[in-house]
This record gives sequence, structure tokens and C-alpha cells, in this order.
Amino acid sequence: MTHEEFMQLTPRMFDALCRRADAERKYRDFHVGIIASTVANFSYCAPKEPLTPSDFMPTSVEKAKPHVDAASMLTSLTSALSAKGILVNG
Repeated sequence: MTHEEFMQLTPRMFDALCRRADAERKYRDFHVGIIASTVANFSYCAPKEPLTPSDFMPTSVEKAKPHVDAASMLTSLTSALSAKGILVNG
């Protein structure tokens, strides 16, 4: 697509183009997920619960993980290290 063609896109056309790009990316991610999950499930140290292609898809992972802020991560890490008897400054 040339610059001129891009500038002539209507908002609906641009939205359709973005949706198509997202669909293509998810399609490619799914195929990579199939390969990755197959390799992981039949590897030497296979997991007890079989992995699915969505376990390896960045779009699925982003939606599944809850947002954790840095302060709560630091608090959790400090308390875990203190419980193990490791001296933590701060």
C-alpha cells in the first residue's frame, strides 16, 4: 500500500485493515503454538498436564495474566526472602 492509498482510507477501511492484521497475527501465533505445545508435550520432561497452543500464544497470555505492579512484586519478594532467612536491606 502506498502512502497515497493509505491517506485515502476511510476510518472504516482503516479499522477493517487493523482487524485483518490482528486476525493474521493470531492465526500465525496459533500455528506456532501448535508446534510449541506438541514439542513440549512429547519432550523428555513432558508436563503432567498437557499444554495447549494457547499457552504459547502471546495474545492469550496477556489476557490471562492479571496485572501486578512493581510495588507489590517487591513486597512479595522481600517477604519471601525474609522467610528464607536471607538478609534484605530496605
